[in-house]
Amino acid sequence: MSERAVRWLQRFVLAVLMLGALEGGARVFVRQILGHARVHAFDGELGWVLKPNVDETSRRADRPHYRIRTNAHGFRSPPVLDAPPGQRGRRVLILGDSNVFGTGVERSQRFDALLSSLVVDGTSVEVINTAVSGWSTDQEMRLLERVGAAFEPDLTLLFVHENDLAGNLSNESSGSWKPRFQLVEGALVLEPPGWRAPASRMRRRSDAFALALAAFSALLPDPPAPKTDAQELLLRLVEHTARAARAADSRFALALQSRPGTPRPASGEWKHAVRRLAVQNAWPLVDLDPVLRHADESAGTYAADDPIHWSAKGHAAVGARICAFLAAELEASVDSCSPPPLVGAAEGR
Repeated sequence: MSERAVRWLQRFVLAVLMLGALEGGARVFVRQILGHARVHAFDGELGWVLKPNVDETSRRADRPHYRIRTNAHGFRSPPVLDAPPGQRGRRVLILGDSNVFGTGVERSQRFDALLSSLVVDGTSVEVINTAVSGWSTDQEMRLLERVGAAFEPDLTLLFVHENDLAGNLSNESSGSWKPRFQLVEGALVLEPPGWRAPASRMRRRSDAFALALAAFSALLPDPPAPKTDAQELLLRLVEHTARAARAADSRFALALQSRPGTPRPASGEWKHAVRRLAVQNAWPLVDLDPVLRHADESAGTYAADDPIHWSAKGHAAVGARICAFLAAELEASVDSCSPPPLVGAAEGR
């Protein structure tokens, strides 16, 4: 080997070692110092998803520590029963964002822990919670299109949060690419992913790249301003989600929630529009604002250091309301929809 080749080889080895040390340091910083649980993977259709079969603990300083355990499908939910509809109980598939995912609480404290008490024809109702932190209605719709036919839910429950109005208009969330639809003559048209998709793929693989992307994000070009009305886009996405539920031979229902602290008149327009759409299509609907507002009068519905996400008490209040709602919709028997004791029990599978 020539002397020149040896020098290039040495430089290559040194560069690899430096990059490895940089990535190792970034991982220590992100996971040990910042306490972020690396539980997400890039997805070319949905932006990001939960990795299957992970078991990690989020130790962020700005919220309570909590365990994140996923099943083989990448949902923070018990294993999905592998049986056709005639050989299992009723199945409810839940779509939602970080509140529905249970940010800041154990799975045993999450609202859907109460739903296991629902029984139809002597068999417990199976609940599949597919929620992912940071998702918007567009991602939830696309997930249902992907898994609805395979899971064959008896009822699909879509949680719609006021944040979805802005989230649906954006093609990124917390630095990660997400799909975005535009309305063209009333039809949903998916935008090309652009440069953000490959950058997001790399971001999910490398903590060093993620830190560099965050540091220089201010220098990156802003996405084009959306030309679509946020409320109209939300309505069309809800319609298409209902259509995906119907294609999976599933009933469709909605749960609505405004942004915490928003005055009622300011948060009412979009909810009235969704409610009218639900009435036109005979979709069952539950408004969570009254129960959350009532619960907050006597106890902290939202986490003390995180006023966007439900606390364990907030989940208990929501769980009681959703339990009663589903009991009526599924004609299910239930011993009690009262919230369970609020304890920090370890999360089970």
